[in-house]
Amino acid sequence: MIKRPLKKISIEEIARGLFEDGMISQLDAGRLVKSAKLSKHHPLIIAARAELKNNLRAGEVLSSEILTQWFAEKNEFTYLDIDPLKLDIETITRLLPKAFIKRIGVLPVEVTPGKVIFATAEPFHLDWLLDTSAAIKRDISVVMANPEKIDRYIQEFYDVRSAMSQIGESDADLGDTQALDKMAGVLKSEFAVDDGSVAKVVDWIFQYAKTERATDIHMEPRDGFAQMRFRIDGNLRVVYKFEPSAFIPILSRIKIMADMKVDEKRRPQDGRIKRNLGDGRLVEMRLSTIPTHYGEKLVIRIFDTGLASKSFEDLGFTTEDIKTWEGLIGSNYGLILVTGPTGSGKTTTLQTSLSRIAGPELNICTVEDPVELVNDNFAQMQVHGDIGLTFGNAIRSFLRQDPDVIMVGEIRDQDAGDMAIQASLTGHLVLSTLHTNSALASITRLLDLGVQSHLLSASLLGILAQRLVRVLCPHCKQKIPTPMDLWKIVVGPYKVNVPETVFGPIGCRECKQTGYKGRIVVYEMVRINQDLKDIIRPDVTLNELELKMRGKYLPLRLNALQKVLQGKTGLEEIIKVII
Repeated sequence: MIKRPLKKISIEEIARGLFEDGMISQLDAGRLVKSAKLSKHHPLIIAARAELKNNLRAGEVLSSEILTQWFAEKNEFTYLDIDPLKLDIETITRLLPKAFIKRIGVLPVEVTPGKVIFATAEPFHLDWLLDTSAAIKRDISVVMANPEKIDRYIQEFYDVRSAMSQIGESDADLGDTQALDKMAGVLKSEFAVDDGSVAKVVDWIFQYAKTERATDIHMEPRDGFAQMRFRIDGNLRVVYKFEPSAFIPILSRIKIMADMKVDEKRRPQDGRIKRNLGDGRLVEMRLSTIPTHYGEKLVIRIFDTGLASKSFEDLGFTTEDIKTWEGLIGSNYGLILVTGPTGSGKTTTLQTSLSRIAGPELNICTVEDPVELVNDNFAQMQVHGDIGLTFGNAIRSFLRQDPDVIMVGEIRDQDAGDMAIQASLTGHLVLSTLHTNSALASITRLLDLGVQSHLLSASLLGILAQRLVRVLCPHCKQKIPTPMDLWKIVVGPYKVNVPETVFGPIGCRECKQTGYKGRIVVYEMVRINQDLKDIIRPDVTLNELELKMRGKYLPLRLNALQKVLQGKTGLEEIIKVII
């Protein structure tokens, strides 16, 4: 074991080490020492705020995380990039009081019956070890972590824990119904004002979801507890567990914010919240509750209003296909379909398409179930089956509103299909979605619904089938020898030259060790030609359609493979999403 002196890190030590390792110049090292004389911050934070460029890596600025990892490795300490999603907040905040944790500047990051791992930004200064070990009656292991993250999570996690405790204590002697009624009364009277602990926790939940790039928040009651999960890049992860006494008032506040009935727990409800989460951009949240065996489950779908302003390039379309698609959506009339399973990005593609053609000269009307992204450039309507406002009836109403473009959320039945085609044949551009596995399967699906083949043939302009796949993290992806077993699965019946290497996921701090960051579209785009129109009849099969169009469009599987070869995604991801 290396015997180390008990001391605190100094800015002189950091500046000297960075210079000796060739990461900064002697001039920068001198400036760094001078600038730190009046600062009370940790030396690694001071160095990070100087925004020094790393001479060893072009374009890299020495952030606090990079500097922490460098210092830990240079001095042979174990380095940890703290991922809050992997921390059991409830357990670590129960271990020791906040005042003590804050005074010694350490954060428990893993707690087991026999051992606790603490993260510190002062790995030489360990005079707290013996007393702490005696207090918690467990062995202690120490890792080095970013001082900014340690300070942030100490404050954030203990504040949330304190708020949770206050909520639980305030309602400890009340039954579930009484607690709910009490919260409803408080929130209804002054929910717009900060009403303490509940408001603090709810704000933290929304901000935490935004920070972690969550697209959905699941709040679920279980036997004796409740849990919160985030869906990030398509995968669900448990991020917090609540006491039942805290869960009820938190759920109640969120329901009030979404204009939902707080005292209705037996029936499913829908609502929406529109909030600014701190960066000046509004975030739309769509809420849905359902009754379960243990109580109400709430799912919050998060829609970034900035998505509609994304370019087709951002979504993952090639330059050639963008021209084709823009030609389709620029048509004066006809039917365009976007297909794929739930969660495949159809709404984003349609919103981006409509935003591209929107302008003062066009009247764009949409009917959706529900309206997911509110856009002031469109007239948006939500279907209500209980009052007879179906997709088909909505299109009938639109036709009396002098529309130029109509977007139909989904063609679910013959009435909606017939009305969409009628609108497209009478001088309107109609965009809609279907749930099919491929582009050409949309044709047989519409025929199965009872749509007349000659009208479908006359109106259909193009079909886009798509899926969402995770993007390989640009910071850590690496070339690996092509795994032949995976390659054969992805290629399937197609003949494609095998490359020696492909990019694979590795994992780093930028992608939270997942190897992936963000998602893009893989797709197949079929532009309807006369040959295809000629064979659309009531009894046409999918096999006939595919034979007729073979070689005239790039199938979904090959488009996905193309993105693998371009280093945008991995073979495992393609198998998971498409095969």
